[in-house]
Amino acid sequence: GVNLWYGISKNEIPTTENLRKLSPKAIFLEATVRENVSTRCAGRIELSDKTSLVVPAGILSQDDIVDIKKVGEEDVFDEIVLKDRENIVPAGEYREYKFKNHNTAFNKEMILSIPYADEDNDGIVDEKGIDELTLDAFWFNEEDDEWKLLSDVLIFPQENIVMVKVNHFSLFGIAGIERKIQEITSGGNDESGG
Repeated sequence: GVNLWYGISKNEIPTTENLRKLSPKAIFLEATVRENVSTRCAGRIELSDKTSLVVPAGILSQDDIVDIKKVGEEDVFDEIVLKDRENIVPAGEYREYKFKNHNTAFNKEMILSIPYADEDNDGIVDEKGIDELTLDAFWFNEEDDEWKLLSDVLIFPQENIVMVKVNHFSLFGIAGIERKIQEITSGGNDESGG
């Protein structure tokens, strides 16, 4: 089965309806799931905030244990920064995926999902001003001590989820481009005169 630790007892886990009233950090800061995964069958492991991992059958050489943890923004040492993309803004959503007995790349890809906040469904990541359609997924390369862009990313705006295919595990995060608010003024800035 799945064991969930939230810093509150299982009996106090709020319903989805009550979740909107509470600060996500109060509930999910230490959100962790630990699940046994079998070599023989495919499986989906999911936290209550829609963070998930899809493990295809036959990918593991031995049964294993996978840990998925939401990492608080304040616990990430280096924010997402890319040398060639200066306008990138971190969405503040970080997840750590680890297998207990497997530390190298897999020969098949798994699918991981990272949710983001857009309560009013206006296409802007809440409190970040990021256009959700510009979101990308990144992984932290500990050897180089820098964030790397992942290439196979899908955005699901209705579900507020970024989904990505990966064959290795570490710390992942999402970031995008801030939407600039365009001010509309009467009369315009037309220099052609009139």
